[in-house]
Amino acid sequence: MSDDRKLESLKSLQLEIKSKLNLLATKKAYEDEKNRHIQELSFAEKELDNLIAERNRAEEELKIKSAEYEKIKIEVVEIQKRFEVISGQRDYDALTKLNADAQASESAALVSKKAKETELNELKKLVEIKTAELEDKRAVVDEPAKEIDEKCQEITQQIAEIDSRIASIKEGVIDDELYYRFLNIAEKKGGDGFVPVHGQVCTGCNMVLPMQFVIDLRLKQFNGEIDTCPYCSRMIYYDKLSDDEEKRYFFDNFEAIKNTSKTGDASEDSEIDEDNVTSEDPEGVVDIDSDF
Repeated sequence: MSDDRKLESLKSLQLEIKSKLNLLATKKAYEDEKNRHIQELSFAEKELDNLIAERNRAEEELKIKSAEYEKIKIEVVEIQKRFEVISGQRDYDALTKLNADAQASESAALVSKKAKETELNELKKLVEIKTAELEDKRAVVDEPAKEIDEKCQEITQQIAEIDSRIASIKEGVIDDELYYRFLNIAEKKGGDGFVPVHGQVCTGCNMVLPMQFVIDLRLKQFNGEIDTCPYCSRMIYYDKLSDDEEKRYFFDNFEAIKNTSKTGDASEDSEIDEDNVTSEDPEGVVDIDSDF
């Protein structure tokens, strides 16, 4: 007697695994969204830190320039006092040149000082703006992050419930080796790791299987063995349709599979239905459209 429990268990497992994979994908999307917000917040924080550091450097530079300006101002005053006691044209001319140079230095120092003051004021305003923006961004990020955490916790709980059902389905029917093999296929195939064969057609990849392969599949299935599609690597099972329906999915010898007995005998005396064949490679592999 065929092991229908294994087939039904794999069908049930597929439903649970597809649900689990969908939940995991949803959870990852939530986590990616949260991480994106966190990265944006982190970037804004670094940007503000850099502005604050730049503002602090500007403040220190302004202190230095202010000190230099005050020093030159004192020097100009001292030079100008010397005009009161100077005597002789040569000394006067020399002092006049020295005074002109000192005043030029004073003017240059004042311009540099004012430029740094302007720069510092702009940086202070920018720091204020970025600080306000950062606070707004934190408010925007923190609340959604809490909601995302709650949703992820709900999904984790749902996944735990699915894992519990999976364990129950497996128990005494599906061993770990078969389960993890099936899980690996399902993850690679978007959850569809166990698909029916209709006639000669694997419904997972819509490839036409050789007749002998289909006959062997039915015999293996009768003996409780699980086979895989040679083209898409999905696990497969033969799904019996009505004779009229099955004729649409056969491209070789319909009577051979129809008359396959429980002992593996088959009659090969029937016509090949060539009208439904779309293409065939040298090995007899036929790729057909999904709509029949």
